[in-house]
Amino acid sequence: MMSGQGFAVGRRRRAGGFTLAEVLVTAAIVTIMAGISVPIIAPRYHDYQLRGAAWQMAGDMRLARQRAVTTRAPYRFAFATSAAGADPDTYVLEYQVEQGAVRTWVQEVPPGLGSRQRLSGAIHIDGASTPSNGAAVGTGTIVFNPNGSVVPTGTLRLRGSRGGLNVVVDQTGRVQVTAP
Repeated sequence: MMSGQGFAVGRRRRAGGFTLAEVLVTAAIVTIMAGISVPIIAPRYHDYQLRGAAWQMAGDMRLARQRAVTTRAPYRFAFATSAAGADPDTYVLEYQVEQGAVRTWVQEVPPGLGSRQRLSGAIHIDGASTPSNGAAVGTGTIVFNPNGSVVPTGTLRLRGSRGGLNVVVDQTGRVQVTAP
């Protein structure tokens, strides 16, 4: 009776792994595929950043309106355009507090905790955004009243490398994202 060892004589067993040629061919294929896909994906990424920034800003405005109605205190959405001297392309939510006869605006999150929302580096709040009634150049505020209305209304124009979107607030407090 023959054992199984007799048949293995003359055959070379290959150790597990890949040859250098296989690794180089695979690396070349991956490099070619990446080179083809990056120019296709990059513009879509910029569009996604713009849409994401617009919807985030619209959501925060809706939140300010909802909080104004539920807390019965005015809330404001204060923003700085790309023309602002300090903290350009940022915004913050604030609510009004009455202390005696004095009314002051308080940030919803303490300033040390990063309460200003900063837009992505590629997205900017256009200087043509309205209202531009802030104390400093390139700033503005939209105030949501306890009854849900807005004074003044406004349009924040967001610009990216491939176009723009508008975040529009009407007098009833409705917030929409629209094409320019």
